[in-house]
Amino acid sequence: MINFGGNIRRIRLLRKLTQKQLAALIGAKHNSISDWENNKNRPDVDSIEFLMGALGVDANTLFRVSTENETDKVSSRVAIKMIKDKRTNVAAPLIDNMSEDNYKAIVQIIEHLGKD
Repeated sequence: MINFGGNIRRIRLLRKLTQKQLAALIGAKHNSISDWENNKNRPDVDSIEFLMGALGVDANTLFRVSTENETDKVSSRVAIKMIKDKRTNVAAPLIDNMSEDNYKAIVQIIEHLGKD
């Protein structure tokens, strides 16, 4: 499965760029980057070319297909980090009992904080 938005986010973070910085590099609005990374919208062809240039990748990398094995490895690494982090042990039960609307709000807050 192609995770285009996830690929943009992954590469952007590897380049140590914020969404705002990437947007400035390609002449887009920073909320466009967020929409692309969250697969809400897709960039046009020109924006894809600018993304490739700003991120220093080719189309194959940007449109790379995520394999189940790769996704499993990432999930395992995240799970191990979460288990070891005492903060997660406090937050997980709270999140587990949360309404879907509140959960979505928390995810948006975390995504916003992660952009800085």
